Amino acid sequence: MLDPLNRMSRMIPDNAPKPFVLGILLWFIAAALMLLAFGLTQLDWTALYKVVFSLMLLVIIGFMACVVWFLVELITGRKTPWRSRENT
Repeated sequence: MLDPLNRMSRMIPDNAPKPFVLGILLWFIAAALMLLAFGLTQLDWTALYKVVFSLMLLVIIGFMACVVWFLVELITGRKTPWRSRENT
């Protein structure tokens, strides 16, 4: 079941910045939630729309936090890699 996710995870280089990878992931989740919210408004399901909109707001705040994290790492010169190979 998780095989497609594992395949996509292997496509990400090990030295990619972690905030960049998480930001892209959150952006895709927000886009999917926006599509779901649009569909719910077309069906006039306002209660579910409010739930999806709240989740979308949290994901967008997470995306903005990743942007700040990326900028802080860019300014300070520190880099958090996507995968650290310390345990292997």
